[in-house]
Amino acid sequence: MAVRCLLSHSPVIDDRKVHCFVDSGSSFNAISPNLAEKLNLTVEVRSKPLTVNLGNDQQVTIPRRVASVDLVMDGFPAYHTSVYVMPIPEGKDVLLG
Repeated sequence: MAVRCLLSHSPVIDDRKVHCFVDSGSSFNAISPNLAEKLNLTVEVRSKPLTVNLGNDQQVTIPRRVASVDLVMDGFPAYHTSVYVMPIPEGKDVLLG
């Protein structure tokens, strides 16, 4: 049996503290459209939509929009990652999967 964990953290992106959660059941990273706009990120829109399976056995299809960020979290080395731009649950800015 798998145990799914949600860990809330406040990493830094472009010198801005953001609200994030780590979801052990997620297979991707994501950032909210609002934060992507505030950070003035370049967002690439891909032609094929993204289908996401949610924890409540619900499936949603959203436009596939991708950006790149440098993420800094206390106790971890900084790293560069690609993120989907999409609404994030729980009012958070970032989802790390």
